[in-house]
Amino acid sequence: MPFCLYKLRFSGPVHFGADQVGIGVEMTKPICRADTFFSAYCHGLRALHGRERLEKWLKTYLEEPPWLISDLLPYRGDNLYWPRPHWQPKLANTTEEVDKNSSATRKSWKKWEYLPLDHWQKYVEALAKGSRPDLPSEEFASPWVDSTQTRVGISYSDQTELYQVGLTYFKDKAGLAVLVAWHDKPHEEFEEILEYLAESGIGGERSTGCGRFVIEDCYDPADSDSSADRLLTARSDPQPGEKLVMSLSTFSPDPAELTTELLDASSYHLVPRRGFAASPDAERARRRKSVWMLGSGSVLSKRVNGRMLDVAPEGFPHRVWRYGHPLWVRVW
Repeated sequence: MPFCLYKLRFSGPVHFGADQVGIGVEMTKPICRADTFFSAYCHGLRALHGRERLEKWLKTYLEEPPWLISDLLPYRGDNLYWPRPHWQPKLANTTEEVDKNSSATRKSWKKWEYLPLDHWQKYVEALAKGSRPDLPSEEFASPWVDSTQTRVGISYSDQTELYQVGLTYFKDKAGLAVLVAWHDKPHEEFEEILEYLAESGIGGERSTGCGRFVIEDCYDPADSDSSADRLLTARSDPQPGEKLVMSLSTFSPDPAELTTELLDASSYHLVPRRGFAASPDAERARRRKSVWMLGSGSVLSKRVNGRMLDVAPEGFPHRVWRYGHPLWVRVW
């Protein structure tokens, strides 16, 4: 399965909704989940080629996806950042002193939700040996900065109300990278839609200029000399005897794929996915059906295919699909 890595450098801030239930626009995440990108892609395809072309493409996609995507994950320079695996094996040779410090260690690891790829490798190798991983050095700290902006809302009665909006700014030479796995060969239409999204923006708060980007680079990691790209290539293809795999995308497994044996050997976290569905065919935006999905970084004992979810509100003029396929890499 051929791959392509697209690096997107943003010209301003981005706003991607937080995962916590009950949290509004005051919080933001430094990643764009795969289902958010897929939704934006569908809007772009319709804007450029019309509803009939979109419906034809969706029918083909549901039968056999021409590509799979990761979440849009951080990068800085040649460093790619992957989710820290939600995998907590029992550590060997732990002493009472280590156990006393385990709580402090866990707190220290909390800010490392995403790891530079070479440190990700060291992290999983240490856990596989039953030892406690070392924290990365501060020079590899997050390639983004979160900020809060105060804005004023004006109601129909001319009353004003202050509210907060969470924004993410990426540091120099940093942005988000999306890994695309082609079913057979690259699709020119994908880049056409990506160019459209570069100008229109992705995520929330686009009317204020958020989410616009330029495509800084696109290449097959297998053709790169970068150590991060070589590691990505080595861990992407299925290998005989692999015991654990991690998803680089937020996904929804088909219930038929979930067995007790699979769940007992897996470590995963759930994220709520909500939002509004907007369409030229609808009078107004409507709240989509809420679903819980497995977040990127979830670790399973085998690869599953995932599924697409119809989250259209009741009475909506057409179906609304939420992307739910995983993109796997080998952990161990």
